[in-house]
Amino acid sequence: SFCTLLAVMGYVPILVSTILITICRGTIAVEVGSKIRVRYKEQYQPVAKAVQQILAESPQPMLTLVVRLAWHTLANYNAALYPKGGSTGGCIRMLPESADGANKNTESARTLLDPVMAEFPFITYADLFILAGNTAFEMMGSLPLYFTPG
Repeated sequence: SFCTLLAVMGYVPILVSTILITICRGTIAVEVGSKIRVRYKEQYQPVAKAVQQILAESPQPMLTLVVRLAWHTLANYNAALYPKGGSTGGCIRMLPESADGANKNTESARTLLDPVMAEFPFITYADLFILAGNTAFEMMGSLPLYFTPG
């Protein structure tokens, strides 16, 4: 099946293949943001709820565009520059990353999340993009996804 193929592909990042396999299982998340690490939950759960509200009010394709934004934010990761991991500071919103052809259409997802950034100025762009991607996946029926900021 498609899910098995994704799991077997060695070049697909483990996080993404795990998420896609979870979706293919057809399980439904109980609460958006429920797997935010306990010590961050009080701070980040309201952010996940705000993202959920914006996505619920937006056209359906925005769910997939926000997932795409999260994916491309992660795809900018460079192990040589950032050995501890991360999303490179959310640099997908800046040139040259924002102009890269592979990142086409992520601007609409970034713009959609601007009100969340304004409401919760403590969150970094990188964390917002990843948390929004997790929230979108969960809204589409994924198991709850773990989120740890930083």
